[in-house]
Amino acid sequence: MENKTTNIIGMAIKLAIIVPILILGLSVMFSGVHVENSAPEVVEEFREGGLLTSTTMFSFVAIGLCAFLVLAFFVILLITQPKKAIKSILGIILVGILYVILNAIGTADTNETLRLAEDVQVEQSVIDSSTAGIWTAAITLIVGIAAILLGPVINLVRKN
Repeated sequence: MENKTTNIIGMAIKLAIIVPILILGLSVMFSGVHVENSAPEVVEEFREGGLLTSTTMFSFVAIGLCAFLVLAFFVILLITQPKKAIKSILGIILVGILYVILNAIGTADTNETLRLAEDVQVEQSVIDSSTAGIWTAAITLIVGIAAILLGPVINLVRKN
């Protein structure tokens, strides 16, 4: 496939996933229902209503579609450019290892330090897993930004 065609297909897929999620998410955010300020009946009606249900269901569908697209991307990449595919898969494995290490380390956070409500108490393993995921995403983001910023500098140094 031509590179321009691939870019157009990629953009169409992104828009087909992102635009509905943004519209539904913003609809939920600006619905006017606030758990702390609204009457319990209003909150319960909103929780059982169509807007929140459709947003949740569409989010699950979008996550499933994205997971399928990632797998399809790797299969196509393995067929067309095996060297790049192996590098990409190794990167994902390294991030997975980082997550497992951070999850094993755990966190000092507890239900009390997070100030969770009495009816929203979670197990320590959930807190550890969430913290590990947040740290993994932050580290990956920092490394990605560093690679983007330092890539041209390293190329200049190599040429000279």
